[in-house]
Amino acid sequence: MAKKVNLTIELEDEAEILEFENWIKYYVTVIDFTHLTDTKELYENDSYFRKISNQYYDLKRLRNDYINSKL
Repeated sequence: MAKKVNLTIELEDEAEILEFENWIKYYVTVIDFTHLTDTKELYENDSYFRKISNQYYDLKRLRNDYINSKL
C-alpha cells in the first residue's frame, strides 16, 4: 500500500520552486503541490488572523490525533 507524505520546505524564489516542482513530479506521483504565501507579518500584526490560525492548528492537531487513534 502506498504511503503519503506532507512536506513543507523553503526555497529561494519562484524559479527554484518551479525547478523543484518539475523535479519532484518526474520521480514521484504528486497529489498536491501548493505554493504557500508568507503570512509572518499578517500573523504578527493582525490579532484576528492570529486567532484563526491558532484555531486552525488546534483543530488540525485534534483531527490528526483522532485519525491516529483509529488506525
